[in-house]
Amino acid sequence: WRVGWDIVFEPNAVVYHKHKASTSAQSLEFFLHMVEKNHLLFVTTHYPLMTVFLEFLYLLITTSITTGKYHILKFTDNPQRTNILEKKSKAKMAALGYILQNIPRLCKNRIFWSSRAKRSYKDMQRYLY
Repeated sequence: WRVGWDIVFEPNAVVYHKHKASTSAQSLEFFLHMVEKNHLLFVTTHYPLMTVFLEFLYLLITTSITTGKYHILKFTDNPQRTNILEKKSKAKMAALGYILQNIPRLCKNRIFWSSRAKRSYKDMQRYLY
């Protein structure tokens, strides 16, 4: 619609979604980065500040653990496991970097959305995981 296409509703249409169908081993790092980043963006925008803090702390801890495992296991003879840990570590660090670089924008988003829809914390808690 933004580029001039028409929007058409087809009530009998069926869409099949294959999760990770286009995600190869090479794009694993990108996929993990997007999952971590989008999770934090959503939580930062819609959850209480204490939950935001705890989620950020959780990401810091899991990033540290994953990076530590990678640096320990890179000296073993399991290159496949080491490769996966390296990609996870890089993805988590990239997500953290993105969030830290965009704090002013995230605060604006938080203010914008908090003035709109009102929902209880209990309602939002159901969708966290």
